[in-house]
Amino acid sequence: MTFLAALAELRDFAADIGSFAAAAVAISMILTGRATVRTFARRRRSP
Repeated sequence: MTFLAALAELRDFAADIGSFAAAAVAISMILTGRATVRTFARRRRSP
């Protein structure tokens, strides 16, 4: 009984980590996307 409860808590904890990791990846992708856009604009300006 206690083991199953611990497994359930561990599964919920893993799900929270997964959603947090997904959010972190999305944020990093957005930030890197902005960075690449900036560098692309800089390259376009300079011949």
